[in-house]
Amino acid sequence: MIWLLAVPTVIEQFLMTVVQYADTAMVGQLGAEASAAVGVTSTMMWLTNAPLNAIGIAVLAVIARHYGAGRKDLARNAAEQAVLLVGIAGVLEGILMTGLSPLIPVWLGADPSIQRNAFLYYCIVSIPMVFRASIIILGAAIRALKDTRGPMLVNVMMNILNLVLNFLLIYPFRTVKLAGISLILPGAGLGVAGAALATAISYAAGGIMMFVLFYRKKDFSICFRKIRYHRSVMRNCVGIAIPVAMERICVCLGHVVFTGQVTGFGTIALAAHSIALTAEQAFYIPGYGMQAAVSTLIGNALGERNEAKLKHISRISIAIAVAVMAVTGAALFWKAEFMMRLFTQDKAVIAAGEQVLRMVAVSEPIYGAVIILEGIYNGAGYTKTPLWISLFSMWGIRICGTWICLRLFGGGLKTAWLCMIADNVSRCILSVFVYFRGKWKQMEH
Repeated sequence: MIWLLAVPTVIEQFLMTVVQYADTAMVGQLGAEASAAVGVTSTMMWLTNAPLNAIGIAVLAVIARHYGAGRKDLARNAAEQAVLLVGIAGVLEGILMTGLSPLIPVWLGADPSIQRNAFLYYCIVSIPMVFRASIIILGAAIRALKDTRGPMLVNVMMNILNLVLNFLLIYPFRTVKLAGISLILPGAGLGVAGAALATAISYAAGGIMMFVLFYRKKDFSICFRKIRYHRSVMRNCVGIAIPVAMERICVCLGHVVFTGQVTGFGTIALAAHSIALTAEQAFYIPGYGMQAAVSTLIGNALGERNEAKLKHISRISIAIAVAVMAVTGAALFWKAEFMMRLFTQDKAVIAAGEQVLRMVAVSEPIYGAVIILEGIYNGAGYTKTPLWISLFSMWGIRICGTWICLRLFGGGLKTAWLCMIADNVSRCILSVFVYFRGKWKQMEH
């Protein structure tokens, strides 16, 4: 069952990563300033998605538990709250982020030469925020019913549309030669604004498709004229979502500070750091693909009040994730240089990135356990304690540890990445301790 639910999500995550790589490369053809204009707002995009992902996790946990317990009326009530949360969170975030878009590039310290393009990009992709909320929140509600294939297909179609629109909107009309034949390719020539429009349109299309998929689910039997606010169910969702949102936001801010610390090492180190992080993402896919499946099954088992099933699902999923990510870690260690060469030809950057990738590859199985334990706690709606674990590990170990090592003992990029690995190790140890303490298995938190 774990594999049955996880494989579609793994495929979805893999294709999204491929599209992200292709998207970056297509914008990169416009020049360094275009890449910088898009890249400078990437951190804010993570922060923007954090509340939506938190709501999605809460909706999944509540629906999965009621669905597992056979309480279809309460699962339907939670689905109705999901629709309300899409509207509330999507509209509020859309208004807020669109209004702040002229200021964000300035706050992030973007060079004046790229501030206008950065503002345009962020403003355009923020306008369809309600559709992005639909993709994330309603997709989580559908996964709670053990349907991971439907959301996968929606995301695949959305990302294919994004690539096609990138091709048509970014570049101008141009002539290319293929097998000696000259072909005229259409294009709007909008540059960075074209990339933003492609993303915004694909979000809108994806949000509509996810809404239709959600509406057709017989287990929800949603009638939009009869949607009601259910105070207790909404309070449950919000109570789970707030700690997750705080955790995601604080971790994102930690990444910003951590990157700022690396900036002091110089251009080569910063380039190696950024590229190595991008390259490493592909090797997390199996773990994060399993995470949503595990959350659903944990929620179902809690609803059934079946502690033996709960124990079996949690332990076998941790074992599978550790084994799979040991394999991906070995692949990363073996192909570290190849992964760096996918993104740069600078020998100094490749050498520095290769070293840190091989270091972090050894810790991949540990991070696999962290990912699944996070999924277990999310599915159980046990989100407050993991918040404190993340805050301590990110800010106490990674950020403060890096500052102490660099200020007092000197060091460079490898020292910073050692602190990052220590963060993952401490998070794993603390999460395992919480797991064996067993409070997360309580029926109500």
